Formats: sequence, C-alpha cells, structure tokens
Amino acid sequence: MSKHNYNSKLDMGLHEYLYKGSYLVGDEGMPLLLDNAYIDLPTDFISIKDVLKGNFDLEDRKKYIHFFEYDKEFNDFLYDIEENISIIQQFAGIVGPDCTMLSGAAPLCNKVQVFYSRAVTYYLQTKGINVILLARWCDEKSLDYALDGIPNNAIICVSPYGCTKTREQRIIFKQGLQKLIQTKNPKHIYVYGQINKKIFCGIPSEKLTLIYSKLDKVHGRGC
Repeated sequence: MSKHNYNSKLDMGLHEYLYKGSYLVGDEGMPLLLDNAYIDLPTDFISIKDVLKGNFDLEDRKKYIHFFEYDKEFNDFLYDIEENISIIQQFAGIVGPDCTMLSGAAPLCNKVQVFYSRAVTYYLQTKGINVILLARWCDEKSLDYALDGIPNNAIICVSPYGCTKTREQRIIFKQGLQKLIQTKNPKHIYVYGQINKKIFCGIPSEKLTLIYSKLDKVHGRGC
C-alpha cells in the first residue's frame, strides 16, 4: 500500500517526492535530469506491459523496460512509482516514461505530461537505476519547453511513432529532432519506430540505434 495520501491521480503524479532535490529549469520549471552518459547500455528492451503481466524470464531481466504502450497500461504503475521501484530494480534499466502529448491539446496539459515524465525519470535516477532519457514533443508550441531538463551529451530515446503520420507532423518532429541535436548534442539516440531517412537525415548512423521493431501490434501500421 502506498505511504502517500492522495486526493486525486493528479496529486499522485506530481507529488513533490519525485523531484525533491532537483534543479528546476526553463520557464516552466522542469526538473533537470542527471547525467547518464556513462550508464550501462541496453542489449534489448522489454515492454512495461509484459513486465507487469509477469511475461519475462531471467534472460529478460538483462533488458531495459520501455513505456511505449498506451498510457492506460502503465498509469497505475507510475502513480505509485515509489512502491513499484523493486520491480524496476530487477531489470538492467529503463527508458523514461512516454506520457502522451497531443497536438491541439491545451498547452498546460502537455506541459504537465512533460513535467511528470521528467519527475519520474529524476526519481529513478536518484535510486541508482540506469535510465535512458526520453525526449517527446508534439507541436510547435511544445518545442518551447519539451527539451527542458535534458542535460547535454545524454543518452536519449525518441519515437516518431504516432506523431509523423501527416506532412505537418513530420515537419514538427524533424524540427524537434534538429533542436535536440543542436541544443543538447546527445551522445546517442535510441529510436523506437522507423528511422525515416527524410526525418533523420544529417544524423550520423553510429549515433542512432533502432530499439524496437514489432510495433504494429501496439500502434497499428505505419508512422
């Protein structure tokens, strides 16, 4: 049972213990994440959905957990992340949670999702867990804050899945990727989804790793 008393799920997600001790940066005060440039790199990945269902064996524990599922599959797990830390510690590491952002949503809603992902990531880092930092944006407005809190020269994960179906979405995703490269100079980028050459052109291939390919079962066909 959780040791925290929450009045709502919003309270649970933004509880101060998650980001206590962090520097808050940018206009929106996003938690500044810790340097992860020297973490143990993953050999493979496993879905949080499979982890929570117990669909893993001893070999799977050498993998990193990823959150590229529908939010409903992991919301309850994240809301009590402190109580679930022992599950994560069984694995080699984890990718920062991919909290859904929606183009056209009220800006505050998307800002909360970024903050929540940063706060959980920071908390996991302070517990000594290997974390690949997630970078996610959804529209032009989100580019003003979506990369805040990500340190320079970090190991990062991005995903074009679900947000590059239209020409406009592809333009926004490429703009965000270019800003990520220019302002954060990531050490390595793991890509969940297809590496579209038109979007990822200009990034040295040795800096990119496709981390997961069986996507159709979760998100449907195509980017």
